Amino acid sequence: MKRALLLLVILIVPVFLFAQESDVFRLGFKFGPNFSFGSETPTNPDIYGTKLTAGFSAGGFAELVPIDNLSVEFDIFFTWFNYGVKSSSTQDVTLKYAAMELPLIVKGRLPLGPGVAFLGIGPDFIFLTGKVNLEIGSSTIVLPADQIFHTTLIVTGGYDWAIAQNANISLELRYLRSFSSPSDSADINANRFDVLFGWSADF
Repeated sequence: MKRALLLLVILIVPVFLFAQESDVFRLGFKFGPNFSFGSETPTNPDIYGTKLTAGFSAGGFAELVPIDNLSVEFDIFFTWFNYGVKSSSTQDVTLKYAAMELPLIVKGRLPLGPGVAFLGIGPDFIFLTGKVNLEIGSSTIVLPADQIFHTTLIVTGGYDWAIAQNANISLELRYLRSFSSPSDSADINANRFDVLFGWSADF
C-alpha cells in the first residue's frame, strides 16, 4: 500500500500543476461493468480456452485538455475482477480479486456533433486490495498475492456529450491486457473489456 500511495502522489502532483496551464480542467466519475477472460500461458499447458466473466469498476478522474485535440486523463478506480479459464480437467477455473487501479491515458480528441469523440492509450497501475481467490468448480482456494503490483496496457475509445455549458456525460469502451497473473500459483494472463458511463464538470 505504501507503493500505491507513493505512485498516487507522483501521478497527482503533476496533474494539478499542469492544470494551471490547461485550457480545460475536468473532474468527474465513471462506473460500469467489466468483462474478463483469462488466456493461455506457455507455462500452463492445462489451460486450453477462455470463459467470459463479469465484474465492476468505479472511480473518479481528472483530465487536462491543453489543446483542442489532445488530453491527458488520470483515474483512481476500484475494481472487482473475475478471470475465467477452461482447464484440461472437467472443472472451469475462475480467479477473483479486488484492486485499486491508477490509469494514465493520453487521448486524441475530435469534435463531433454535440460533443467530442476520443481514442486513447496508456498504462494502468494495479494494486491488490484483498485476497486472491481461485475457484475450481465448487471449491475455493486462497492464493498468495505474489504480484501485489502489476501493470496493464489500456486502449480506449468513446464519446463525451456536452449536456450543459460546463457539464458532460460520456460513454467509453476500454480494452485492457495484462501480461502477468496476480498470483504465480494461478499463472493466468488476463484480458478485460470495460463499459464505462461517466459524468464530468469543466473548470
